[in-house]
Amino acid sequence: MRLPGYAGLLLAVCVGRLASGLIPFGLLAVFVQTNSFMSAGVVSVCFMLASSFSAPWRGRLIDQHSAHRMLPRLALAASVTAVAGFAVLHAGGSSLLGAALVCVGALFSPANGAVLRSIWSSVAPDESHRKALHALDSVLEESVYVLSPLLVGSLWFTVGPDWAILAGSSATVLGTGLLFWFARRAGDQVWAQLMRQSPPKGGKRGHGPMSAVVFTVPGLSLAVPMFGFAMAVGAGSITFAAWSAQFHVASLAGLLAGLGSLGGVVGGFLYGKAAVSDAKAAKLYLWMPAFVGLSMAPLMFSSALWVAMAVALCSGLVMTPMFIAAYVRVPASFPQAHFNEANASIGAAYNLGSGTGSLVAGALVEHCGLLPAFLVAVAMPLGATALSWLLSRRHESACSLAAAPGTAAP
Repeated sequence: MRLPGYAGLLLAVCVGRLASGLIPFGLLAVFVQTNSFMSAGVVSVCFMLASSFSAPWRGRLIDQHSAHRMLPRLALAASVTAVAGFAVLHAGGSSLLGAALVCVGALFSPANGAVLRSIWSSVAPDESHRKALHALDSVLEESVYVLSPLLVGSLWFTVGPDWAILAGSSATVLGTGLLFWFARRAGDQVWAQLMRQSPPKGGKRGHGPMSAVVFTVPGLSLAVPMFGFAMAVGAGSITFAAWSAQFHVASLAGLLAGLGSLGGVVGGFLYGKAAVSDAKAAKLYLWMPAFVGLSMAPLMFSSALWVAMAVALCSGLVMTPMFIAAYVRVPASFPQAHFNEANASIGAAYNLGSGTGSLVAGALVEHCGLLPAFLVAVAMPLGATALSWLLSRRHESACSLAAAPGTAAP
C-alpha cells in the first residue's frame, strides 16, 4: 500500500461501499419502524434481487466496454433513481413507490468493488500478494459495514432512517469519482485495467442470464456456499430486528448488525494472517455457512442483550474469510476477460441469498412468530452446506473418473 494511489483506491471503494450498507438498511428501517416486518422482508428481497440479477450483467458490460466508460454512467443512474425514491419517502408519499425507485437504483449500482478486485487479481505479482490484497480489501469492507448500520441507527434516532438513502446515494457518486482520481495516481498498470475492454469473440457472446459465468461449474462452486451463508445473514437482519423490538428497542438492530461486521473484521484479520492451504480453504468455504447458522441458535432461548451481542459477533467471524476465499479463487477459475463478471457474480450470490433469507424470515415473523423464524435461519445455511458438500463430492468423483487411466474424458 506504499505505492502511490493504492491506499486511495481502497479509500474510494470504501466510500462507495457505504452505499451498499446505508441504502438497503435504511430502506429496511423505514418499514421496521412501523412494525411492518413482512413488508420489510419483501422490500429487502426486491432490493437484493434487483442488485443480484443485474450484477453479472453490469460486470459483463464493464468487461466488454471498460470500467472507464461504464462506471460513471451506472453511478449517475443509480444515484438519480435512489434520490427520487428518498424524495417520495421523505415527502410522505407512497412507501411502495419510494421503495420501488430505490430498488430500480440497485439495478444500476456501479460495481466499484468488483473492479477493484479485478485490479488486485491483475497487478499482484504472486499468489501470496494477491491473498494479502484481497484480505486487506475484505477487512476494510467489513469495517465499512461496521460503520454503516451505526450511521443508519444514528440517523434513525435523529432525523429518520430515510435519510440513509440520500447519504448512500451521495456516497455512490463520491466513491466513483474518487476511484478514477486515485487510479490516475496509481500508475499506468492500474489505469490500464480501468480502460481494458474485452469485446465478445465474434461479437456474439450472450447477454441473457443463462450466459453468465455463475452458471458454469466453477461459478456454481463459488455461488452455492455463498448463497447459503447469505441466507443466514439475511434472515438474521429480520430476526435480530424483531428480537430487538420484542425484548428491547427496534433500533438496537443497528448495533447488532455493526457487531456482526466487527466480527467479520476480526475474522478477516485472523484469516489473512493464517497459513491456510488451498485445500483447507476450499473445505472451510463449504463449512463456514453451517457455522453461521449454528452460532445463531442461542438467541432462540434468550432475551439477554449480551447473548444477542455475542451471537452477532460470532456469526460475523466468517464473513470476511468467506469473501477472501471466493475472490482469491477467481483468477484460477476464470480467464481475465471475465474477472469483473465473476467478481460481481460472487456478490450477486450473496445478495440473492440475503434477500431470500430476509423474505422467508419476514414472513415467518409476521405470521408464525420469532421462534420459527430463528429455526429456519439456523436450518437454511445447514441445508446449503449439505448441498454444497454433495455437489463437491460429485464433482470430485467425476474428475477422478475422467482422470483415471483408460477413461475417456467427457
